[in-house]
Order: sequence, then structure tokens, then C-alpha cells
Amino acid sequence: MLNQQIQLQSKNMTSASELYSAQRKKVHDFRAHLNILNQLMKNQEYSAAEEYLEKITEQQTDRLFLVNTHHPILDALFNTKAAEATQKKINIDFEVNDLSKLPFYASDMVVLLSNLLDNAIEACQQYDKDDKAIHVMAVAQQDFFISVRNTSEPVVIINGSIPTTKPEPQMHGFGLANIRLILEKYSGEYTMFYENGWFQFTADIPFTPIS
Repeated sequence: MLNQQIQLQSKNMTSASELYSAQRKKVHDFRAHLNILNQLMKNQEYSAAEEYLEKITEQQTDRLFLVNTHHPILDALFNTKAAEATQKKINIDFEVNDLSKLPFYASDMVVLLSNLLDNAIEACQQYDKDDKAIHVMAVAQQDFFISVRNTSEPVVIINGSIPTTKPEPQMHGFGLANIRLILEKYSGEYTMFYENGWFQFTADIPFTPIS
């Protein structure tokens, strides 16, 4: 079980890095397009500018999304999950700041955040309405505050756990178990609740040495 989880996280990291590189290229290309349009407008070549704009608009089939926390691994993860959510017609937004100085192992943060985001995306897919949304907050100040809030069907929470009706419940509980292990490792606290069509998980991790 542990080896499978390690292999899965390794694949997630690889795909995240690849997507982040691809998105950085999109940003570079987008800036190049803006420079060309700017030059055409300066030269008063308005018809050419309009034609060029129509052409690049047709080519832009997916949403350009770039979360920047100055932490390359978390940036890759956030952008990977943002692209996945967008492809599944889920509106997702992020509130972040500079996470480059987080005093935690990056691999632990990937396990923690990827599980939270995977759970949110899955809950939105099961949500029987069109206004599917995820709000993510990851802010480092005196501590590391995390909040993932998503639209959801009603959720029953019993003693800090969410019973599942899926096949192989022990496998589906593995994600929450991993979240708890990471939070316990760093003496973090968490809470989760459901209200009026929204599920929210919040965690607070102090900037203290690993216990």
C-alpha cells in the first residue's frame, strides 16, 4: 500500500512539473502575441491587428492559469489541479502568498494538498448543480493556513471522519488518513464542516520543528 502511494505521488510530481513547464511556455507565447498586437496598433494597422487577434483567439482553446507562490513544486501542483478542475467545468480560484520559505518537506505538502484538492474535485463532480466551484487559500504568515472550500452534496461528518459508501472504503479513506498523518507530523490542527451546499476543510500548521 505504501509503495503504491509513493509511486502515485511520484507520477503526480512528474505530471505537475510537465504541466507547469507547458503553462510557462503559454505565458511566454501570450506575451509575444501582445507585443505583436501592440506593434500593429502603433502602426495603425487595425485590420491586421483584428485578424491576428481573431486567429490567436481561435487557437486559445483552454484557460490560461498560472498560480505563483514562488514555490516551484507547489506552483506545479496548484496549476495541475487548476487545469484538471477547469477541464471538468469546475470554477476554481486561489488566494495565496509567498510560500517559498515554508519550513516543511515539499513531499509532505504535495501529499497534503493533492489529497485535499482531489477530494474537492471529486465532490464537485458529484454535485448535482451547474455552479461547481472550489476556493483554495494557502497563506504563510506566522503559520501555514490552508482552506479548501467546495460545492458539495450533503456530507455527514462523524468524529472527524467522512463515512464513504464507495466500493473498497479502506482505499478511499486512505487520502484522509494521509492528510491526518501529515498534520500530526507538523503538530497541525484541522476542522471540516458542511453547510448550505458547501464543504470546507481548514488546517493550521505552526512553523515549528518536526516532532
